[in-house]
Amino acid sequence: MSLNKACAILDYDGTLSRLRQGWPEYMREFFFRTAFPKGFYSTTASELEVACSEKLNHFIKNAAGTHYETQIDILFDALKELQRPFSYEKTTNDYLQFNKQWVEDRLLQHRENKTLDQLLLVDAEQMLITLKEQGYDLFLLSGTGSKELKYECQFLGITHYFQEIIGYTQDAPDPFKPKVIANILRQGNYNAPSSLVIGDGLTELKAGRENNCQCIAIAIDEELGFGIDPLKAECQQAHDFYSIVTDLADFSEHLEQI
Repeated sequence: MSLNKACAILDYDGTLSRLRQGWPEYMREFFFRTAFPKGFYSTTASELEVACSEKLNHFIKNAAGTHYETQIDILFDALKELQRPFSYEKTTNDYLQFNKQWVEDRLLQHRENKTLDQLLLVDAEQMLITLKEQGYDLFLLSGTGSKELKYECQFLGITHYFQEIIGYTQDAPDPFKPKVIANILRQGNYNAPSSLVIGDGLTELKAGRENNCQCIAIAIDEELGFGIDPLKAECQQAHDFYSIVTDLADFSEHLEQI
């Protein structure tokens, strides 16, 4: 089998979808409600409480591309430091249900309003079409749970673009994205230097670099669905990712430079 063929491995949230736009604030709501059941007030908080709150805020700010087990583990670490009583199983289930209900409400609201297309970044679907026309086999890789990811893609009408849709499962390899990318390349006999990893988060971009793939960073404002997100672009550049797409209408130009 030829080793000259290439694939494109794409992230989901913030790269194609804006379904979870605004989720970090809801993550923060859940984390702080759980860690500080009596409320967090910086003027009266202890040094330990302030330190834990800063760790949680730092993680939430940089949580793009992480899967739910990583997210909940950060909360568990804070609860242990604060010596709060908690149940691993109940807290995990509560978090997953909180996330699931928030996403489901958004999906149903947009379906009712006939605005499902607004849950994709502007020109995201055209990016998929361009990649297919250029001969890339497409894979979707996300820290979102596998069942939820496939359901959402079906809902948004993008399932047919992908060879495989890979979400997080409890038996997933660790570290998740680097090993899954390596498996895709190996099992499909893809040429790594000709293959692409496309995403907005450092998690997938670093995983692509680790596997010798070309990396294209996406820095689109999720709230608007278009235009540059300067904070994402700054973060990506700070980690030496310089092929940065700030308008998906220009995606083909970035492909030509690969």
